[in-house]
Amino acid sequence: HRDLLEGDVAYARGRRATRVAKKRLSHARSLAGTADSRAFYAEVARALRGLVADRLNLAEAGLQTGELETRLKKLSIDDGTVRELRACLDLCDRQRFAPPSENPAEEARFLARVSTLMSSLDEAIR
Repeated sequence: HRDLLEGDVAYARGRRATRVAKKRLSHARSLAGTADSRAFYAEVARALRGLVADRLNLAEAGLQTGELETRLKKLSIDDGTVRELRACLDLCDRQRFAPPSENPAEEARFLARVSTLMSSLDEAIR
C-alpha cells in the first residue's frame, strides 16, 4: 500500500481527496460569520473543486465549471448532483465578487448544503 501511495500520484491524490476537502471546508466553517465573506465563499469553492479534481486526477488550477460538468457526466454521475455542483460553484462565484453581505445563517445553510453535496460526489466518484 505504501509503495502504491508513493509511486502512483493519481492513487495518492484520490485517497487523500476527502481528507483535504474536509480540511478546506473546516477552514471555511471558521471563516463563516466573519466580516470576510469573500474568503468564506472562495474556500468553499476550493473545497468543491479540489475534491473533484483530486478524485479525477485533474489539475485544480484553471479548472472550469463546464469542464467539471463534462467530466462528471462522462462518469455517469447523477444529473441532479452535477446541477447542484454547478449551482454551488456559481453561488460561490457570485458571492465572491458581489458586495459583502453578513448573514451567518445563510452561510451555515450553505455549508450544510455543500457538505451533503461533497458526500454525494465522493460516493459517486469512487
